[in-house]
Amino acid sequence: MQFFNFVVALLLSTIVFYSPPSLAQKSDSSVSQPGLEKNVETLKTRLEDLEKKSADLKHLEEKLALKEMLVSGLTEVRKDTLNNGQKAVDWWLTAVAVLLTVVAFIVPFFASKFRQEHKAEIELIRKLRAEATEERAAITAILSAAKVDQKEINLARTRLAEPASLDLNELPKETVQDAIDVAASKEAPLSERLYAQGITAAVSSSWQRAERLFAASTELSPSDSLSNFAWGAVLSELADASLNDEEKKRLRLEELSRYEAAVKAKPDMHEALYNWGAALGQLADATDDVDEKKRLRLAEISRYEAAVKVKPDKYEALNNWGAALGKLADTTDDVDEKRRLRLGAISRYEAAAKANPDEHEALNNWGVALGQLADATDDVDEKKRLRLEAISRYEAAVKLKPDKYEVLNNWGAALGKLADTTDDVDEKKRLRLGAISRYEAAVK
Repeated sequence: MQFFNFVVALLLSTIVFYSPPSLAQKSDSSVSQPGLEKNVETLKTRLEDLEKKSADLKHLEEKLALKEMLVSGLTEVRKDTLNNGQKAVDWWLTAVAVLLTVVAFIVPFFASKFRQEHKAEIELIRKLRAEATEERAAITAILSAAKVDQKEINLARTRLAEPASLDLNELPKETVQDAIDVAASKEAPLSERLYAQGITAAVSSSWQRAERLFAASTELSPSDSLSNFAWGAVLSELADASLNDEEKKRLRLEELSRYEAAVKAKPDMHEALYNWGAALGQLADATDDVDEKKRLRLAEISRYEAAVKVKPDKYEALNNWGAALGKLADTTDDVDEKRRLRLGAISRYEAAAKANPDEHEALNNWGVALGQLADATDDVDEKKRLRLEAISRYEAAVKLKPDKYEVLNNWGAALGKLADTTDDVDEKKRLRLGAISRYEAAVK
């Protein structure tokens, strides 16, 4: 209120001091009443404005005081909150530090105690772990060494599908290795893996296991010529080893069916045709029924003939063909038929000797057939000529295989029979001595 009174007095003084001269003169000369009232009204209005502004100013001062109190209060709360948070953090840090200190002392203590109590077990675990690591490394090395590139596997499969030889007793090392690779491959079809496993079993002469593997392979792939052929070859080995005639016959008949299936799948498979003929010949040898023997011989001959059509220089087929003709000649009493068959046999042996000049067997068989023709003729000159030809074949066979007992023995017999065709005593003696020399070599 004092401030207000001071402001009013100051305002009035100002008005009076700065009043214009005319106004002062009028005042001195008793100015009229209406002008004075107007000035008073103006002063009242300004006074009211000042009072209003003073009230507003007071109101603002009060609001400012309240805000300062609010800020002060919030500051105190914030300080209290910060102090409490700091105390909580300090407490947790202290607790964690104490806990870590306890753990740092307790854990090593109990770990040391555990190691002492279980020292043997720990050492065993370390040993087993080391052994496991070594075994893992060894297995990895083995797998790495045994791993064959897929391209190589495919090449092995291709080579195994077209082997250089199908003789299970004389398979090339390359074929055996291809079989091992394919058998171990997961990429090859199961039928091929079984076939490859059968090959590896056959190489080790595990004929029964090989027979099961080839049978399983054929069951998965019935039209596979190689599986059927290999199965037949294994059956042949089992039949040869069997001492039971009925079992032997059963195996031979099953063998025939395998070769027949192989030829059906691949008509130009001369190996299967040849083996088929050989199995028929063995069945013919085993029977005493003349008609059955003849039937089997004719079937045997037809298979050899078919094999030679596919492969004209197939030595084995030509040689066996000649032998089958010779055995067929033994089943007939017709002299002309017998001679025709003997001559046919000689022709096959000659072709076989040309196909493989390094093989002695055809030469020996050729000599035998010539000797049989000589035995069948009554013409002395023809007999002598045939004996001399037979002797020359035996001589050629012995050059190829000097220790062949049968050839030396046949040579001696031919020399003896040739001696019977001459009346010359010296020639007869010379031939007899030659025969003795061959027999002596045969015995040695």
